[in-house]
Amino acid sequence: MNTLAPWTKYSRKTLEKAVKEVINRRAQVRIEDDIEPLFQTEIDTCRGVVLAIRMRDAQAVTNRFLFRSYTPYSEKKRRNAQSNVTPGLKNPHEGIRISLLKVALAGTAAPFYFGHYHTVLSIGQEQAARRVPTNIMNGTGISRAKTDRRKGKSHVPEGKSRYEFQDAGFSSANNPCNELYREIQSHHGDNMPVLVSIGTARPKEDFVGESPRTNIMRGLHQLGNPDEVHENLDIEKDDGKYSYHRLNHEKGIKIEMDEWKPKKDGSATITKMRTEFDNWLKEAEVQGKFIECAEHLVRLRRVRMTTPRWERFALGQYFVCQVQNCPKDRDNQWLDRVDFENHLKREHGVEDYSDNLERALDTCRRIFNYRSRPESS
Repeated sequence: MNTLAPWTKYSRKTLEKAVKEVINRRAQVRIEDDIEPLFQTEIDTCRGVVLAIRMRDAQAVTNRFLFRSYTPYSEKKRRNAQSNVTPGLKNPHEGIRISLLKVALAGTAAPFYFGHYHTVLSIGQEQAARRVPTNIMNGTGISRAKTDRRKGKSHVPEGKSRYEFQDAGFSSANNPCNELYREIQSHHGDNMPVLVSIGTARPKEDFVGESPRTNIMRGLHQLGNPDEVHENLDIEKDDGKYSYHRLNHEKGIKIEMDEWKPKKDGSATITKMRTEFDNWLKEAEVQGKFIECAEHLVRLRRVRMTTPRWERFALGQYFVCQVQNCPKDRDNQWLDRVDFENHLKREHGVEDYSDNLERALDTCRRIFNYRSRPESS
């Protein structure tokens, strides 16, 4: 990808098709179904967070925007006074019910392929922060909706505003760990999280000289430099607020971000990447980092495995009641074992499931069926 002009080497349709294929295999609702898959996940579960930069008049503005797969606050808190919102939390009430495909394309780090992401969201959080007026009138007293219609744009409902986003990789948020740490703090307070930062083996470049080209290259390299965030987190981890693991080839690999040689199958590029990775992985210090990180994560996972929601999170498990005489709708789903056990005990007598609770649980249990990658023709 040429970083100086919006020119692309590869087919936009091919990249979009690849993203759709992954979504169709991993999401419970397919893109071709009547309901488009959303980035949103169930309560208390997280698919991920995508960090974006807000654009205004084709210029990036300082405030970042978090597309969350979860709602950070309950509807009750949302209706309460603004003081209930954690200070500094970014857009706590917006960016949830977004198309999974659109979020995936916006987060590909390929803005010249898919462009900026445009959407209409509430202006409530901006009003609360006093960054915009409390009405949607412009300086001339003409409503924004009327102005937009004159320009041929679609109508924007009252209380809404058009938003334009750019991939946050074009900023220090290219390393999102600091933003994610703040997000964890806002939800869990003093709980000590584990942050795992996986680098991209980006080489450290020395741009000598002051020629126009050198200055441009130096500026572009610094634009998405992840090292500043890493260095700050690495220093502050000694305060005991979090555990921090950084897995990255610090010397870097001399491969351009969009290199794919030969173009037919990329075999030369893939071989080079694998060779460099294998050599890096053989280093004793690197192996020690992997072992330390893995031991920490496995300990935490074993704890989570004891919770009722683990099977739902790890396997996509849910329950559909097949027990006779069930008063509930057959389309009802229970998302964890404890809730379904309570349903059986509350809504059914032991005679309904022949006094065999475990057999009833197994009969009514459903697990998400992961769809394998289709064979290439």
